Amino acid sequence: MSTLFERNTWIIQQKKEWAEILVGLEICNKYEILSENAELLGFVAEEGSGFRQFIKRMFLRAHRPFTISIFDKDQKPALRVRRPWFWIWSSTFVEDASGRPIGAINRRFRLLSRRFDILDSAGQLIAGVEAGFFRIWTFDLLDASGARMGTITKKWGGLLKEVFTDTDRFVLLLDGPAAPSNDEAKATILGAALALDFDYFEDNQNG
Repeated sequence: MSTLFERNTWIIQQKKEWAEILVGLEICNKYEILSENAELLGFVAEEGSGFRQFIKRMFLRAHRPFTISIFDKDQKPALRVRRPWFWIWSSTFVEDASGRPIGAINRRFRLLSRRFDILDSAGQLIAGVEAGFFRIWTFDLLDASGARMGTITKKWGGLLKEVFTDTDRFVLLLDGPAAPSNDEAKATILGAALALDFDYFEDNQNG
């Protein structure tokens, strides 16, 4: 696995300035991955743009299919996240740089909360991701016993910053007592965080 996953904190920040940095890839949403010290760790790009992508975003909204490619800071492929179109409950698939499946993210029914299961390649639970009805910007990561692994949190830069700039940011923090040490599990959780961004945090006016 890439050294991108040898840590416990990732800041994912949406950017528009580097549209052509990854040569040959038609991209829509673009992100930088930063450390807690603002060190550049890698890049994220949603594949696809143009009128067809615009129509998908306009009419399918959070139900639209997507493919996300993750690169390290040297622009080497590190991870791929793919979600087909869905009607009610989504399933998202995570692959390593060679295309080997390493995990999946499945949405589960909850009446007063939002719940996702993060699974490894064997279908075993890595983490549950859950947010209460009134906690719209924070998701808790819990292991199978309910022990805390970490959080996925939208980081607000202040109302005016959110309205008048192109920067959108969220943080994946694995700081709990049950946080995984396995890089493959961390990579799958990072893929889940990106999928959650598309479902809940994304500014749907971008692209």
